[in-house]
Amino acid sequence: MGRNEHQYSSYKGAGASRMIQIFYGDFAIGAKENFIATASESQFNTLDQLNKYDLQFKKLANPCELYQTVLDGTAEAFPSNENSENIGYWSEQISENNGYFNKPIVLTFQSENTYSSKGITLKFDEQNNVFATRIKVEWYGLYDKIIEKNFSPDSPSYFCDCEVEEYNKIIITFYAINMPKNKLKLTGIDYGRGVVFYKNEILNATQNQSIDPISTSLPINPFSCVLNSKKITDFSFEEEQKIKVSFNGNHISTNFIKSSKRKSKNVVEINCENYISKLEEIDFVGGIYKDEPVKNILMNISSVSGVPFEIDSVFDNINVSGYIPYTDCRNALMIVAFSVQGVVDASNSDFVKFVSLDDDFKQTIPKNRIKRGQSFDYSEKIEGVELVVCSYVESRQSVYLYKAEKDGVGNNIKVVFSEPAKNLKIGYIEEDENGKEIFVENSLAGNILESGTNYAIINAYENCVLKGNSYFINKQQIKKTTENRQTNNKNIVSIGDVTLIESNNIDKILNSCYNYLVKRRTINVEIVEGKHVVYGEPIKYGEKKYGEFKYGEKHPNTIYYDKPVNLGDNLYSETEYLGIVDGRLIEQNFNLNGNIIVKKAVLK
Repeated sequence: MGRNEHQYSSYKGAGASRMIQIFYGDFAIGAKENFIATASESQFNTLDQLNKYDLQFKKLANPCELYQTVLDGTAEAFPSNENSENIGYWSEQISENNGYFNKPIVLTFQSENTYSSKGITLKFDEQNNVFATRIKVEWYGLYDKIIEKNFSPDSPSYFCDCEVEEYNKIIITFYAINMPKNKLKLTGIDYGRGVVFYKNEILNATQNQSIDPISTSLPINPFSCVLNSKKITDFSFEEEQKIKVSFNGNHISTNFIKSSKRKSKNVVEINCENYISKLEEIDFVGGIYKDEPVKNILMNISSVSGVPFEIDSVFDNINVSGYIPYTDCRNALMIVAFSVQGVVDASNSDFVKFVSLDDDFKQTIPKNRIKRGQSFDYSEKIEGVELVVCSYVESRQSVYLYKAEKDGVGNNIKVVFSEPAKNLKIGYIEEDENGKEIFVENSLAGNILESGTNYAIINAYENCVLKGNSYFINKQQIKKTTENRQTNNKNIVSIGDVTLIESNNIDKILNSCYNYLVKRRTINVEIVEGKHVVYGEPIKYGEKKYGEFKYGEKHPNTIYYDKPVNLGDNLYSETEYLGIVDGRLIEQNFNLNGNIIVKKAVLK
């Protein structure tokens, strides 16, 4: 594959015969979040999409360009509002008959921080195989140019190989593309490169996947493996770098390295967690919400964290009211999910799925797909569920949120409130003629640079005080119990404080939690997802060379795989001694080093 052999997108769609594949990206950590792009020209205001993670792009019909409207039914109409779709960067110019642009197109990427990488990966129009063929890349440090280099890309995903240390600006000049009468299009830039590891280079690859059907937690699904390959000498395996895992061409997980241990020159052990872990690293400011579309809050969490979401359409018209504290994006997502009984699932996907579980049964697992040794656990009997629902009402009661004499002075101080507050003011505390403390608003005490319900960023000078009005918090207990229960609140599960709620949804949430938590039986089974070959006529003399077949061997006419089981599926399962049982798949653990997958599954 020449110079692009380490470019993992080049392996897209590799055949099932490869079994497990691991796609590793050796990228500068934080660069994607912090570089800001500008362009000498741009048809749409979508340039910021180049620095987003794993956006999904459609094949859009564009009759204004040559060969850009495929008449096989796969192309989609161009959106009426381009900002509502992922389209990446489009130039205004159309290339000349020789593929060159009349005026070179310049993109600049600038950051306040400096980064180091072995080059950059440019992703062009992969849907239509249109890409730049002549470009110049210039890297700048804090004071002057570090290096410039010319490249001639030969594919729609191309690695510009040039190791550069401590750069904070990149200027890319595009001179020509491989198609006449077409626009320059880019869908992404990565500050580094990727590599693919295959089955014989991967040891002890194990994957855990789980969900919480009532969203009182958001599990982080770990992946771990040992890589034994000469390729690893070129890569660093640093914390937060991305790892993608596939099996037989099917995507299993997208992960980020949490720790790695280099055991020898060619052997490294890595431990990873998925997008949910990444959400935990980013703050979410929260606030008070009134009939806010739940989709708006979810997209805000996605935008703040840089983590891509796919939201089930059933949530399109659902609103929520209440409070989200200043917290991390993972906890904020859990609060939203619980409030509408959505389920967060990052398995088998390159993004976080926000879904609604249905009660339909997906399949019956026969005994020939179940390994011997099923077990059935019975937990303590739960006789009821209680929700503690909080509502927030504005008050006129004042509360001091910050005092310089206690908390110090300075600029750009972030103050995070323990409770929500509004009507923020900054000033001094003085005494009146009766010796009573009073607040005096005064800009000489400091100023508020930015604020919300849960926080403020201020400049605070001597004796500065930040004041606001608090909220009254009303708590209501809503309970559902088992009829004729034998205990008195002993086995009642209390869930609270529930601060965000869909007003017409409280009974649904209570019933959902009750129906799940009162289930006592947990089913532990090992489910086989095997490979099967259907053979046809025997091989005839002359059809294959000697050494490629055994005497009497038959043609493998058809290869098929057992239907996979996925998180959230309602399943029937045959057992050795309890007949057919049913449950929802909430956890599965499996090894990916064999020719088949055996999932240690938990049904409840």
